[in-house]
Amino acid sequence: MKTWKHNVRFVLVEPTEQGNIGASARALKNMGFKNLSLVNPPGEMTEEADRLAHNAMDVLRSAKEYPTLAEAIAEASLVIGTSRLRGKRRGMALPVDEAAEKVFQTASRGGKVALLFGREQRGLSSAEIDECAFMINIPTDFRQPSLNLAQAVMVVAYELGRLQIETPVPEGRKPLSTHAGQAVLSERLTRVLELLGYTKMGDRTIGRKISVTIKHFLGRAGLTRDELDTLEGICTRLVKRLEK
Repeated sequence: MKTWKHNVRFVLVEPTEQGNIGASARALKNMGFKNLSLVNPPGEMTEEADRLAHNAMDVLRSAKEYPTLAEAIAEASLVIGTSRLRGKRRGMALPVDEAAEKVFQTASRGGKVALLFGREQRGLSSAEIDECAFMINIPTDFRQPSLNLAQAVMVVAYELGRLQIETPVPEGRKPLSTHAGQAVLSERLTRVLELLGYTKMGDRTIGRKISVTIKHFLGRAGLTRDELDTLEGICTRLVKRLEK
């Protein structure tokens, strides 16, 4: 039986420590998950990765590898990042328990969810954060605020595992839109606003801020593919009319 957990994928972005990859695989299996993705990993799995995976070799060996983040999240309906830092440029941030509910809501509808974990030394870049509908914030003590990569994976997997709802994914429901499709619609909407002159405010260009805001909104909207196609068609017509 395929349950909502099959639709959740943990994505490690450019991890450098083989041990963290193995420990992350173990954390996923501990909590009933199995989908691990690696963006530009450090190479062949080492003995250290195997040792720290400990009875989760199936998760480690089945991990999918991608050269870029765009390819890793293209089919996801909801993309969520993790970071200890907060700020306006990082968009909406939710505590991990609230984020877990959002993950369940999407995954139980049949939508794929990608949970992003950044590099050990510097986390996710600003451009990678822009791809996320919202961020997960894990509260820590100010004297030691930064979690180890595998620890962060375990905390998020634990909060999701606490739901303990083996809900089967319903059949026959309209599929949710993907991140790749949302990106196309975001570009079309931004283009419409550019043609309307909305992306400039006096001498200050605010195009990037608007573009990121639209991207975040679409990521959280939960649009079906049919709904997204309809909006994309409307935007295409508007662009053609405005460009005349």
